[in-house]
Amino acid sequence: MALTRVEPRRGLVLLPLLAGVLGGSLALGMVTTALPRLADELRVSDSARAWIVDGYPLALAVAMVGAARAGDRYGRKRVLLLGVSALAVLNAVAAAATNAALLIVCRGLLGVASALILAGVGARSARCFPGAISRSPTACGSPCWARATRSGRSSADC
Repeated sequence: MALTRVEPRRGLVLLPLLAGVLGGSLALGMVTTALPRLADELRVSDSARAWIVDGYPLALAVAMVGAARAGDRYGRKRVLLLGVSALAVLNAVAAAATNAALLIVCRGLLGVASALILAGVGARSARCFPGAISRSPTACGSPCWARATRSGRSSADC
């Protein structure tokens, strides 16, 4: 497959988009590192620890389809900016949380904000790089996965 040149201006679009994804990824991963200290300072139970860690990815997964639909309905750029703004505000609120309940709620809302960001980034990337989506591993793997699940075979048989 021949590589195609991308206009430099279109490539610059990726910088703010990927910065939003980086913020979401940091919000997902850094709580695992900080959890022992958080648990000591906030005196949280084991179940609250689980919610602090797992609330974010759970909310992210639940909100992805709704975030994509919101982007289609209200505008992808608007939804992306809402997600980035919410991520910044909610990270500040979570950092200042004084009890486990507030932190758990913030983590869940951070997951929703990240879903808004990911939906916006995916839509914006598809618009800026229309041919790249068809060459991506996910796009190439999806038909194989669909065929395998329809026929009852494993995806390794593709």
